[in-house]
Amino acid sequence: MENEHVSLEGEQVRMLMSCPMCGTDHLVILTLDQYQRFLDSRIKGMYIQTALPDVDPATRELLITGICPACFSIL
Repeated sequence: MENEHVSLEGEQVRMLMSCPMCGTDHLVILTLDQYQRFLDSRIKGMYIQTALPDVDPATRELLITGICPACFSIL
């Protein structure tokens, strides 16, 4: 995604994502395992809820579209 910055801090992957609708920055923190499953889901075309069942739906939506929960609720 073009509106994200990814950094590794210890055992966590931090993704700073900017919502394309409102421009607000959101920090998504994943474990290394979750981040790898997220990348695998994008490469293999699998559903994100299958790859990341342990991540809440609003965060999964942010990972897929970049749209924050507030903006998604008005769509």
